[in-house]
Amino acid sequence: MQLRQDRMSPMERIQTLFRYEKPDRVPINMISVGFVCRNIGRPVADGYRNPETYFNAFLWTAEQFGWDSIPQNCPHTVLGAADFGGEVRLPGSEFEGAMVITRYPVENEEDVEKLVVPKPMASDRLLKATALAKLQNEYGLPVTFVSRSPFTPPAESHGFSRG
Repeated sequence: MQLRQDRMSPMERIQTLFRYEKPDRVPINMISVGFVCRNIGRPVADGYRNPETYFNAFLWTAEQFGWDSIPQNCPHTVLGAADFGGEVRLPGSEFEGAMVITRYPVENEEDVEKLVVPKPMASDRLLKATALAKLQNEYGLPVTFVSRSPFTPPAESHGFSRG
């Protein structure tokens, strides 16, 4: 079977969507730290630790598999637990693809009363998300916004890049 050739580049396809026009095909994108890091032979934890590692792994994997490459900030669902004083660890074995909660911030009813609203700027995830946003902007890609906790979005990610 002969597949139809793309008529647009990934960036043209995404920009067409932003203009509310019809692209040549449905864009394909992934939000994955684990797969892209493993695809380049790196531990998954490297992608969570280093935005540049994740960014480059994503771009390479997107080109390899024909994705419409927009590397996105990947705050994991467990980060809300860390924001409120729980403990989270990075994936540590070849069979783990995500972060794991090792201690919950609320373990009994009394713990609820002890919760304190976190200080978002104290989170290193904001720095990592901002670093990824800067890479997106440098490469002329849309600056994406993904939030699974109110304390994970970078301040600069409220819109798309002007590139």
